Amino acid sequence: MILYLLRHGEAVQNAGDSERVLTANGFEETRRMAAYFKKKMEMPLAVYHSPKIRTTQTAECFTQGIGFDGELQVNTDLAPDQEVDDIYTFCQTLKENTLLVGHFPILPALSTSLINGGITHPVLIHETSGLVGLRQTSPGDWHLLFSISP
Repeated sequence: MILYLLRHGEAVQNAGDSERVLTANGFEETRRMAAYFKKKMEMPLAVYHSPKIRTTQTAECFTQGIGFDGELQVNTDLAPDQEVDDIYTFCQTLKENTLLVGHFPILPALSTSLINGGITHPVLIHETSGLVGLRQTSPGDWHLLFSISP
């Protein structure tokens, strides 16, 4: 099972957190990442994103670019102000290739926690529209496959 972690694209800075939308560059870097993904990666069977506008836009743009035709699902545990514990637990229940679209600092904390078995001091840095792939080889055993930026 592969878990893909995608940070939202570049977003405007001059708005409240819940109103931040993607910039033109944010859409472009997400489209570039989707084009690369489509050529090189296995299709996710499930997609979850934070309830923030910028992650919704990123998830929609990315999944359109890779040809994903399933339902996009909101997961509030991916919001930027959440602790990593709940989304970490959620990831342990996944059984199929899944894409999570979220924020800094939750995604770096999550990737580090999964790889290191719960230690949350972030090691991987996720740039905007950056994508990390983790493979679960057995329950609770996660390995870094790649970390790429647009």
